[in-house]
Amino acid sequence: MDLTSLSCLGSLQSASGHVLIKNSNVLGSANLTSLVSVDGYISFYGKIFMTEVLSSSLETVGDYFNLYNNDKMIVVSVPQLQNVGSHTIVYYHNKLKTLSFPLLTMVGGYFSVHDAHGFC
Repeated sequence: MDLTSLSCLGSLQSASGHVLIKNSNVLGSANLTSLVSVDGYISFYGKIFMTEVLSSSLETVGDYFNLYNNDKMIVVSVPQLQNVGSHTIVYYHNKLKTLSFPLLTMVGGYFSVHDAHGFC
């Protein structure tokens, strides 16, 4: 059965490990509005068909932040994100129009946008 909503995570404020959303054919968006910190990584990976990732409270990711391989992704908005411990990757998003990290001041490794044909 495919995951259709992340509403069950609506009150999640922190994760001492990782957050991984992978291979959901029907999940339309990832709206993690209460999530402030992830000590490990946060990754949206595989053939997930989300049009948007919205995380209005996320400030810190201890390891990496990855968005990988989603042909439907249009908007990624993480307005409070300031620090990513390792790297940030945005790969293979052919329809991406908005990538917003306005407060991002530190990435411990590299920041890479690759094969996002609709972006910019």
